[in-house]
Amino acid sequence: MARYYVDEANDKIVRTDLCFVRLEKANGETIEALEPKRLFPFSRQNEYISLISDSKKEVAVIRDLSRLSADSQKAVDECFTEIYLIPKITRVQKCEYRFGTLNIDAQTDRGHISFRIRNANSDIKHMPDGRMLFRDSNDNRYVIQDIDAMDKHSLHCLYPYI
Repeated sequence: MARYYVDEANDKIVRTDLCFVRLEKANGETIEALEPKRLFPFSRQNEYISLISDSKKEVAVIRDLSRLSADSQKAVDECFTEIYLIPKITRVQKCEYRFGTLNIDAQTDRGHISFRIRNANSDIKHMPDGRMLFRDSNDNRYVIQDIDAMDKHSLHCLYPYI
């Protein structure tokens, strides 16, 4: 079976549940209970999004989310808000390296958080667009949207890891 690419001009995507959408094809065919998944979740967030059925099979691919209608974009974005919940760090209050782990106290868009990073070399990633991604010892993820926009204190704390 050939891969189906969502027709940006004629197909429609409708959110049906917390993390699921329905694909309404231009030919009248409707496919229910599809879960959108980013194929490149860090580098190309709005490109190449796979729509997965409840039997875990890829049903369709969205090449570029920004080319869909506003309603279809919104449906997929709302699912991603639930699926890819990554708190945004707005201020770093303290970074302390002790006994082989980096302990960070930070303010996020979801409130105060303290977390530990075991290996700063592999668990802190710098993205070309200015984002900085963190993975803690419990495999939770956090992001700084724009490292250059952080306050001086935060930059001072993070300086050895930037």
